[in-house]
Amino acid sequence: MKYGIRDVLDLTVFDESGKLVAILDSLKNSKICNGYVVIKDALFDEDFLKFIGREEKCNNDYDKYLSNEKTTIIINENIVKKCKLIGVMLWRKDSNCKDIKCKFEIPKATTVNSFELDSAPDGDPSTNDIIFKIMPYNEIGDLYKIHIIE
Repeated sequence: MKYGIRDVLDLTVFDESGKLVAILDSLKNSKICNGYVVIKDALFDEDFLKFIGREEKCNNDYDKYLSNEKTTIIINENIVKKCKLIGVMLWRKDSNCKDIKCKFEIPKATTVNSFELDSAPDGDPSTNDIIFKIMPYNEIGDLYKIHIIE
């Protein structure tokens, strides 16, 4: 059977223990390339930003009163988080042009905190690049599984 890619990945991020971190479902572009998952997201997900960064909190009421900020998140290139990823996309069957779901299971990955932020003045949402490094999840070097759902 042959398939064509129909849609970008919707990516669900879990921490190392399997706890849900964020569902990144506003992606404009996605690819799995050379051991990395690279996505262009149209929206910032606050839960994901807190996961890859460090949240700075006001320590007292005085600081809270002075600040109009709801949340401050510090992104540091040295913070690397272990995570698990599940990506869902549509594939189209070559034989009958029917769309089917496909899941990419990535049991072991790490965040790469050198993402790129693009601004778009023409009315389209701006995108930010988010990168994950895919790591082997067993001793023989397997990287990810593809589940084809008919």
